[in-house]
Amino acid sequence: MIRNSGDVRRRAAMLALTALMACGAASANHFILPCGILCEEAAVVATGSMVEARAWHTATRLDDGRVLVTGGRDAQLGDLASAELYDPIHGTWTATGSMHWPRSLHTATRLLDGRVLVVGGRATSVAEIYDPATGTWLSTGSMSMARDVTDATLLSDGRVLVAGGWGVGVGSEDALRSAELYDPATGLWTATGSLSTARYGHTLTLLSDGSVLASRGSNSGDLEDTLSGAERYDPLAGSWRYAGNSMAASVLHTATSLPNGRVLLVGGNGGGIGGDVVHGVTSLFDPTSETWTRLPDLPGQRYDHAAVALPGGDVLVVGGTFQIGRYPSLRYGMHTSTAQFDPDSMTWTAGAALSMPRGRASMTLLRDGSVLIAGGYSVEVRADAMGIDTVIFSSAERYVPARIRAKSDVLKKTRPGH
Repeated sequence: MIRNSGDVRRRAAMLALTALMACGAASANHFILPCGILCEEAAVVATGSMVEARAWHTATRLDDGRVLVTGGRDAQLGDLASAELYDPIHGTWTATGSMHWPRSLHTATRLLDGRVLVVGGRATSVAEIYDPATGTWLSTGSMSMARDVTDATLLSDGRVLVAGGWGVGVGSEDALRSAELYDPATGLWTATGSLSTARYGHTLTLLSDGSVLASRGSNSGDLEDTLSGAERYDPLAGSWRYAGNSMAASVLHTATSLPNGRVLLVGGNGGGIGGDVVHGVTSLFDPTSETWTRLPDLPGQRYDHAAVALPGGDVLVVGGTFQIGRYPSLRYGMHTSTAQFDPDSMTWTAGAALSMPRGRASMTLLRDGSVLIAGGYSVEVRADAMGIDTVIFSSAERYVPARIRAKSDVLKKTRPGH
């Protein structure tokens, strides 16, 4: 593994194999799902491309059904301040107001009032709020320190919890234990109990009882070590406690809430020297008994993939990166494959393939039950075979799960202004 400063952000830019093709545009007047009434098999459908190519961005579904995409890295791997909106009715993208601060590896959280809080990113503690009604950004209180490769979650009372991450611009760079709470009513941040273990590249998941699960991550700058342990945050006490071993150590995995309140962890990068240990471990957390169960592995080891819970409770996993060999002969590959997990049978099945390999794409469940997959990265081997170039995508596609209905009257109601 190539290791300079141990910064996972730069590591993530040196990934995988060749980009295959770009997705086409959507229908000019109306986005049309395949098999108009009932899809017996999953399908991937091209939709409009974003205004700008971007990866390591965020995507948030708004109350009116549109999707807000913010920041990320552009084709030159520079951080973006721009934002854009996806209209699922027409399958089109339009630019909206730009953020005050360019950022990638940040977080975006939809607040209870429908606005979106964007926090952190490379070398910034600045937070700002997007108002969908005006398409503009409002500066709000800043965190106590800059952090990226972190996570955020909306608590039941409307506050936002941010915990851990990679500290930048604070005199030194290091994994963080600290946690902070944002109150939309005051626009201010306050410190809360620190994690027991410093971690970045972890996940934060709201549980049905209002507590928050922090899973995995790393506490070492160059990923020599990754964490398998989990912690649970009590918002009333403002403190964390140990929540068991998640069955694998990793960063850049996914954590998805299931309808029954359990949490599914999938895949990840386990770090290591000379080439990271990429896995497809699937584990399930039961918050009632606070126990972890190892389930059948995800088909295809991967990290930097995306996951989302579908209507009915299945979990869709798409894309991601894997590794072949060890340094100095280490190579990267990327997945076009998708897989769907059924929590009733505890089994995986293959889904429809993406049109191109994608890492760090955004994935958003839309109101019609289809899933928007936008942007991301791949890499191309240079013509002189002396290195690789990262390719950032503007293309997007929609994944249509099997057996979802595309009712035009429902779709029309999601159009902005209706």
